[in-house]
Amino acid sequence: MTQAADVSAHGKRSSGAKTGLIAASVELGGLERRILDLPHGLDVRLSRPDQDARLEGGEPSEAAASALAASIGIERGAYRQTAELCAGWVEGAALATLETEGCNSLLARTPFLAGDRVVLVGDSLTADRCSWGELLAAVVPDVVVINLAVSGTTSAQALSTIDRVARAEPTWVLELLGTNDARRHGVGRHRTVSVEESRRNRRLLGDEYRLMGARSVAFGPPPIDSAAIAAWSHFSDRAISWDDDDIVGASAVEPGAVALLSASTSPDAIAWRDLLMPDGVHPSPSGHRLLLSAILASLGGDSDGGDQAGG
Repeated sequence: MTQAADVSAHGKRSSGAKTGLIAASVELGGLERRILDLPHGLDVRLSRPDQDARLEGGEPSEAAASALAASIGIERGAYRQTAELCAGWVEGAALATLETEGCNSLLARTPFLAGDRVVLVGDSLTADRCSWGELLAAVVPDVVVINLAVSGTTSAQALSTIDRVARAEPTWVLELLGTNDARRHGVGRHRTVSVEESRRNRRLLGDEYRLMGARSVAFGPPPIDSAAIAAWSHFSDRAISWDDDDIVGASAVEPGAVALLSASTSPDAIAWRDLLMPDGVHPSPSGHRLLLSAILASLGGDSDGGDQAGG
């Protein structure tokens, strides 16, 4: 080990190591800025074709990826380049996260054992190529993480595709749902999924995980920025909206679900608002790092992350 990478007897990194971390942070920030500046960046981040290929641990077919690129309105090469940028950011962010003070302690307190198969169920907050789920897969040692989240998923759709989860043979399921259940449509602002149906669906999902022999933790969605949502033309032109109270209530539909970043006066919750994308719903890549921290804290029983629910 070189002096620059050494750690002093007092537990503080040498100045050389600090300089290296700062340089890595600057490089990571530049990579994130490149992703955010791409006009199609969010579309590629949230679109994950060919779930069957992901379930088998492979890559989507060339035909599926080309069709998706065409639907976004970009060339296949641009699609591939953006996906590679996202993968590069995840790799760098994972290394930076592992260097963060307290990260190893958080990882040590997670309930996963070597060889566990952790399946992620959710919507775009998890399907994102830069998501907390992708970061989790990169930082948790000796565990297989299978991300089966699909953008736009409601609890009803998650229940209707429960066979995918069973095929993955999970020992753990981490479920982050509720944002799309609470999504409202039309002049009458009708919920996509009623509170009663959402409660039923999430209870049945938990039952299914237990029948698979898997333990599970259900998370409610993190806060949104309703003002930004109202100003985002992609939503307003389609009469799509959300209410803050619906998002807060999404954690309450399932007893024991973890409410993420819900303490509005906490430093992390305040920082969260500044880490949302302009649409007011989706986190930036840096926002996903904060979301991962909140999820790791909750898995380790940290009271700041919420109360753990398990099957």
